[in-house]
Amino acid sequence: MPARNSNLNFISTRGPAVATRLHQSAMRLAYDALDTYREGHYDAARGMLRSACKLELDAASHASDTDVLTRAILCRSAAILALQAGALDEATRLARLCLRGVLPLHVAGVLGTLVITPTEVG
Repeated sequence: MPARNSNLNFISTRGPAVATRLHQSAMRLAYDALDTYREGHYDAARGMLRSACKLELDAASHASDTDVLTRAILCRSAAILALQAGALDEATRLARLCLRGVLPLHVAGVLGTLVITPTEVG
């Protein structure tokens, strides 16, 4: 059996279990980024958050095609991680991409706040 490592070599190829493992890895990385940020390593923390964002997107792509809520939540999480990483354009792109689908209202509301630009306000 391959060793478990940060390269995620241990993850099988598809399905909800894969999505769960990818999401868990993304959240661990996000928490590690918070610790790194607190230590004053801001660029490293932003890089970790960008990596966590990519893991969340991978998790969303592995979620069941019929599980719209899970896909929406993972997509929302990826957009928020991109925003926290300082990648505003990527966060906006992800939020708009997610809003194209049919989303539960509480998920769409959070994503809608990410796509409002200063020119659209007031």
